[in-house]
Amino acid sequence: MRRGDSLPHFSVTTVDGRRVEYADLWQRKNVVLVTVPAEGSAAGYASHLLRDRERLSAHNTACVVTADPLDGLPPASVVIADQWGEIQFIATGQPAEALPTVAELVEWLEHVQHQCPECQGETR
Repeated sequence: MRRGDSLPHFSVTTVDGRRVEYADLWQRKNVVLVTVPAEGSAAGYASHLLRDRERLSAHNTACVVTADPLDGLPPASVVIADQWGEIQFIATGQPAEALPTVAELVEWLEHVQHQCPECQGETR
């Protein structure tokens, strides 16, 4: 997966036990999708994101943090996709301590929220 690609549809269980179907979010919400290894230092990163879920959900966004494996995404990955599924930001295969901070993710979400869909369509 790369920036500009479409986020594939997925079904996962979040680290806090919720079941999430991407089909329920697609064309409705922006998505922050975080994959973390089931064990290790990424658990702290996941906990930090969950504590700040309100900030990450403020921009018509669903924050999905999962330890479930997803095709095309290594563990310890972050993907931000707009409500139409276009990947706007991706950080993959990094140790958890190198993944973006909540503040960096919120900055990306603000950018995505202020995109003009009509203008974006004209450039394609």
